[in-house]
Amino acid sequence: MGCQSVRAELQDSPKQVVDEAWQLVENEYVDGTFNHTDWQATRQSLLNQNYTSQEQAYTAIKDALKKLEDPYTRFIDPKQYQALTEQSIVGQLSGIGIQLKQNPKTQDLVVEETVANAPAIKAGIKAGDRILAIDGKSAQGMKVEDASKLIRGKAGTPVMLRIARQGQSNFDVKITRANIEVPKVSYKGTGNDA
Repeated sequence: MGCQSVRAELQDSPKQVVDEAWQLVENEYVDGTFNHTDWQATRQSLLNQNYTSQEQAYTAIKDALKKLEDPYTRFIDPKQYQALTEQSIVGQLSGIGIQLKQNPKTQDLVVEETVANAPAIKAGIKAGDRILAIDGKSAQGMKVEDASKLIRGKAGTPVMLRIARQGQSNFDVKITRANIEVPKVSYKGTGNDA
């Protein structure tokens, strides 16, 4: 009974989340040199830390992944994952696989996250891109939830986005909507996990 209790406690601990994330990169990352990072040492460093909350663990994982300098390898916490996979969540755009935020100063709609292998990323959409128009309708000052309704739609139907990207001229991208599947670490913890 004692061993089972310890195992259950470990399974629900922030440190277990950290180790699962590390192992996923260890097993799946394409670059065998891990961008010349000592990935084994990274694991030891992660496990040597004491985490008092899941949020601390999430931050530690994100910091470790920054060393890989790979825009397609990032950690999405449960709230962000829910926003990317449930149509009822404000800001989630299930049709093309992006999550939006609104710049509080400029009111611009900005791409915050992209889902690997989703239509948006295949079309060249990147985090940080600003959406100027959706199917010809100006997005300036548009609320995230209103943009979500315009961009979401039936799989197989197209949506046209006008994009502003730093260092480039504005351009249009036609993206065909699809059902999005987001790979994730299989983990069930306590607290605010989703």
